[in-house]
Amino acid sequence: MENLNDNNLGAVEASEQIITQENTPSGLSAPVVEEASLAIEPSTIEPANVENHQVMLAPSAIDEPATPSLVKPSAVEPSCGCGGKDNEHQLVFAIGTIGVDFGTDAVLDSFKFFMRGIKGEDGKDVQFPDPYNPHHLLSYFEGTDGHNHMYDTLRVIWTVSQNGTPIYAIKPNGSFSELAYSRLIEFLRPIEDKDDEIHRVDLCSFPGHVTGSVKLRSGQVVPVITPNIRAMYNWRTVDLVALVNSKIKEMKDTKERENLTKKGLNYRNMIERVANKLTFQLQNFGTSSTDRALNHTATNLYNVGHVIANKLKVGYELDSIRVEKSDICRPDSDCQDVLFTFFNPRERLDTAKHVYRFTVDVSKVIPVSIGTVRDWFEY
Repeated sequence: MENLNDNNLGAVEASEQIITQENTPSGLSAPVVEEASLAIEPSTIEPANVENHQVMLAPSAIDEPATPSLVKPSAVEPSCGCGGKDNEHQLVFAIGTIGVDFGTDAVLDSFKFFMRGIKGEDGKDVQFPDPYNPHHLLSYFEGTDGHNHMYDTLRVIWTVSQNGTPIYAIKPNGSFSELAYSRLIEFLRPIEDKDDEIHRVDLCSFPGHVTGSVKLRSGQVVPVITPNIRAMYNWRTVDLVALVNSKIKEMKDTKERENLTKKGLNYRNMIERVANKLTFQLQNFGTSSTDRALNHTATNLYNVGHVIANKLKVGYELDSIRVEKSDICRPDSDCQDVLFTFFNPRERLDTAKHVYRFTVDVSKVIPVSIGTVRDWFEY
């Protein structure tokens, strides 16, 4: 008991001495500090590194980098419109006029140099070849001396234009690229008809993927399409005129056929107006589902052509073309309804509009027509 009381007295005295030290002026020193420090265990105070003034941290907090597993790729949605599943690039179904570009003046001058000695349309040597002239360029590619220069088709930038403005560049790739370049040459070639009239191809279709971009000679940068050769088509207005004329000749009513034949010039103008309207409606980039469905339907002349012919021969004209999302669609598909509306301009108040519907699945690079063609009247 006496030892406990002595210890308690020692602790009380030490605490009183500490309080006295706090109240002591800074200029004075008291020996009680040394006595008080004996009551504090040295292990409870970590001395500071005064010499280096550095804070010591655990090495694991600095040396170990963030692990890649902390980033979840699935949380980032691609913006290409392809869903990031089946396709890595943007789907496209472009329609326009075929053309060529050379990228730089150096490439253009190179073509002018190597094109010397080509034959013109009259069979004579061309003194100043023009690489932008389709006849001159095709004569150089195919060769007039038994040696072709098809390898230079890769140096040309093949363009797709609308209203004279390039919107895409075409660059075939893969196992059938040589065949694709041959088809581009055919698209560029003017076609001579039986009546010796030469008509250039009006429009061409290019389905595929957007795989990059390229700078043209003008400085414009356009996306590059790697095309799928299965749906690379071309057509002309004169072909549509011939199709309608053939439908008129197939009419069983002789008198009606004779009356329509007498008005052949008027029907030619009507067909050209329809073709111009189709061209205006097809001015799009062909990347959205609606645009790709519309462009695919316009290229399928076997379906659209007979519909136009059947309506024009009875006095109807094309009113509008629109695309709507299908209400019912099969799994893993993107179904779009393309609606062609015709009206009778001479009996607008007495005759209903006639609507034709085509359904197109645009889920893949090559759209496909599904179902049957439906038609009805709208009053």
